[in-house]
Amino acid sequence: MISQPRFGLHLGMPKTGTTCMQNYLFPKHSQIVYLGKFSGQQVKFNNEATKNLHSLALGDKHVSVKRCRQLISEQVTESIQQGQVPVWSKEGLTAGGRAKKRRQALRFREIPGRNCREIVFVRHPYKFMESQYFQHLKGFHVNKFVRAWTPEIGPVPTYFTIDEWLDVNWKLPIKGAFGHLLCAETAEVYAEVFGRENVRLFLFEKLVTDRRATITEMSRFIGIDGDEAFRLFDGKRANDRWSNEQIKRLKKISKSKLKIVSLSHSDTSDPLSNVG
Repeated sequence: MISQPRFGLHLGMPKTGTTCMQNYLFPKHSQIVYLGKFSGQQVKFNNEATKNLHSLALGDKHVSVKRCRQLISEQVTESIQQGQVPVWSKEGLTAGGRAKKRRQALRFREIPGRNCREIVFVRHPYKFMESQYFQHLKGFHVNKFVRAWTPEIGPVPTYFTIDEWLDVNWKLPIKGAFGHLLCAETAEVYAEVFGRENVRLFLFEKLVTDRRATITEMSRFIGIDGDEAFRLFDGKRANDRWSNEQIKRLKKISKSKLKIVSLSHSDTSDPLSNVG
């Protein structure tokens, strides 16, 4: 086992500021050695140890637990001796059935042991689904929910209603995006594996209304400086949703025979209103 005072695991859920934390807070905090995913960037993992840990937690049978433990130990031992806290972030671990979550938690425990703290950010179900829809409308408008394709230009922009999106998700295994709403189950599973005192739920709504208090509380929980964390996180934004005008244009283009458009983002709303 790796000998360290604490190991942080950030589980998401999606649409709760995860991308901002993965890009701006965790990798840049002086008291964190970051082992997680770099969301939305070309290089998702910064080294072999991080990539192996990711694959192990997701159930890749070709990844050796012994080799993964060795790589992680090589990566974090010196940092831990210098007072840094290893942190791993992967929002997808909030989805799936209970048995799958337990397998993932047990695999992860094989690396740092029980001395690991889990952070789970949750959001009001209605607001979460609304935010997911608008994000998918922006990111998956080409050849995803509605097949639209022409020999001349390939996949084309396609508007789909929220009813169509809900119907598609409901038919997916583990109900697609709905699976992330089982956050209580996620917390229970990790509490069983790591101990209830090592799992903490945070409200996205509180993150929006009182950023400093939420980031400070999260930082204290995993053992890092809250003031530095707040400075790194405050004012950052990611995964902006489209404006009403852009959605109107997408509807119009979906009905067009040409279906060629440039849909650039021009919204300048509050940074945390649409973070992902």
